[in-house]
Amino acid sequence: MTVSPAPRVTVISAWHNRTDDLEASVRSVLDQEGVDFEFVVVDDRSTDETGSLLAGIVHPRFRVLRNARNLGFTRSIRRAAAEARGDYIAVHGAGDISAPGRLAAQVALLDARPDAVAAGTGVVNHDMATGERLPIDFPPMDSGSTIYTHGEVMFRRAVYEAVGGYREVFQFAQDADLWRRMGEHGRLLRVDAQLYERRIFSGGVAGDRSKEVLQAAFSNLGVHAHLERLAGRRDPVDRLNAAALLTQPMTLRFKARGTYPIKRMLRERRFAEAKAALETVPLGLLTWKLLAVYLALAPFFPRPAPRSAPPMETWRGPGGDES
Repeated sequence: MTVSPAPRVTVISAWHNRTDDLEASVRSVLDQEGVDFEFVVVDDRSTDETGSLLAGIVHPRFRVLRNARNLGFTRSIRRAAAEARGDYIAVHGAGDISAPGRLAAQVALLDARPDAVAAGTGVVNHDMATGERLPIDFPPMDSGSTIYTHGEVMFRRAVYEAVGGYREVFQFAQDADLWRRMGEHGRLLRVDAQLYERRIFSGGVAGDRSKEVLQAAFSNLGVHAHLERLAGRRDPVDRLNAAALLTQPMTLRFKARGTYPIKRMLRERRFAEAKAALETVPLGLLTWKLLAVYLALAPFFPRPAPRSAPPMETWRGPGGDES
């Protein structure tokens, strides 16, 4: 059997029960020009037509893997990344659109900047329910918030593998945790052009308040682990695995997701009210037990001293200004 030469880029994607604009989303990647790439998609045991639609796409660059059982997004995207042969890995979110020239622009940036470990692009949020399209105003790197939305990012495979890739503990915010770990090894950059359309569906994190709570909890954990590493201490996720959720300090971002009132109820021993509040969001019992214990104990854990984080840069292309 003849093995084809490794491409420059491997595009990875994980899908589960999302038929919305599937063909347009996949085609937006397959139509990319100016760079040699492969596209590896993992179908996370979809129960609708997603699997058959993906299997029906025939293209020499396109490969579909189907999980034997539903593994969740983090394990699925890890599986896709493990199949990568390219020097660079580019993510593409299920249902999203990569604009023409996206891959070529990011390859040009990473080729031009050997000190860079990852490159994003400008992103437009497209609310599929309302039709509203709004460009994202990204925060600075030292804000403690995520600096990418995930689907638009390309990164060096060697650095990804060196830091251990996506961590399975992170059911949500697995991307933000990865960027912080990779950012400790080099620059995080962005192409100054809107080359990615992030489509917001009702079942996604951005369209589901219950998932936003968990997103905030795991994002908070990623920041805590990052600050611990910068302070020269061992990463709490490496040390404690999922139990690290119980050691992280409270942040304003987590409070803003509506969990602060629940924390106050627990501290004041208003357990019936806290239970009623928790039951208003349909999450698994184990998840809520973890969050309830965390919310009750968080005030008693020390907060790490704030440290400056690696800088975020914007790349404007050859001959352009950099900021």
